[in-house]
Order: sequence, then structure tokens, then C-alpha cells
Amino acid sequence: MTNNNRFWQNRFHPRNNPIEPDYNSNIVRLGQLENGQKAKIIDFQGGPGFISRMAILGFIPGTELEMIQNYGRGPIIVSVRGTHVALGRRESWHIRVNKPTS
Repeated sequence: MTNNNRFWQNRFHPRNNPIEPDYNSNIVRLGQLENGQKAKIIDFQGGPGFISRMAILGFIPGTELEMIQNYGRGPIIVSVRGTHVALGRRESWHIRVNKPTS
């Protein structure tokens, strides 16, 4: 494992996450968002490899994202930091987001 990977794993590991979830808000899994909904990344439920991969793709706690395509099965497409990223359904269930109340 390279030092760069260790940096991302340590920096964005849930126990080191500086962003405290607001428990009065609507926290859901990324896979639960509907097309066009926007949300902010809260944290990840996964191991160091998963956390590192998400950081490399631009999924960093506190980052805003928008659901582009979610048909309820198969992969999802999310816009994060101006880039469209496809994620597997299983991966999307390991990312918690804060969906703004309308």
C-alpha cells in the first residue's frame, strides 16, 4: 500500500470525519435518492480500500452531489464535482448522504 492510499484512508475514515451528522435532518443511503435530487456526503460504511477508492473518485465527506440516474436496479450515475460517476448499487448503499428537506 502506498503512502498516498494511507493518507486517504486515514483522512476520511469515519472515526476521523470532522463533519458531525445532523440527526434532525434526513440522512439516507446514496442508492435511495431519486433522479435529480441533490445531497451532501456524510460518511462511508466500508473498509479502507473502499474509502480510498471513493476519495479518488471525488466522494469526500461534505461534498455536494446530484443523482443523475437511478432506476432502482443496476448501476447509478451521480454528478460529483462536475463529473459523472457510475457506481454499482452495492457501493451506493455504503455511502450515507444528507438529503436537504424540501
